[in-house]
Amino acid sequence: MADIFGEDIILWVYRFILIAIILLGVFLMIGKYYSKQDVRSAEALAISNRIIECISSNGITDVTKIDESQISKCTNIDKNEIYVNLTIASMDTAFSKNIGFGYELGMTCASKEKGIKIQYDIECLRRKFYVLLGNEKAKLDLLVGIKKLEKNV
Repeated sequence: MADIFGEDIILWVYRFILIAIILLGVFLMIGKYYSKQDVRSAEALAISNRIIECISSNGITDVTKIDESQISKCTNIDKNEIYVNLTIASMDTAFSKNIGFGYELGMTCASKEKGIKIQYDIECLRRKFYVLLGNEKAKLDLLVGIKKLEKNV
């Protein structure tokens, strides 16, 4: 009987060691996978959606809401880390309005779109919409650039 009892103890030691190795491998793989995820493209999409929701309601864009202070209130944008350029132009009349902030990042987005090598990586998202300005049809061009090199990359 003592011989069988000793074999069971040795087998359980190996089982615990095997379970510990498997758990360590799982935790290392999960940590490696999630540690360096770049979420700037998703953040740029979320910011652009937030801006569109802020300036329009029921599919109609309100011209009075298209200004820098209103967009800053809606989105909580850090001008050193995020670039926004919004251009709206009526297709029926000569009305046009352009606002933006974070201009130094805007030049970096323009360089990236042209394929010029830049000093640091920036994520740029350009979205175009057809909207209504009251009864007028208009084009809305929205460019969002996100630098954030250390905070969420």
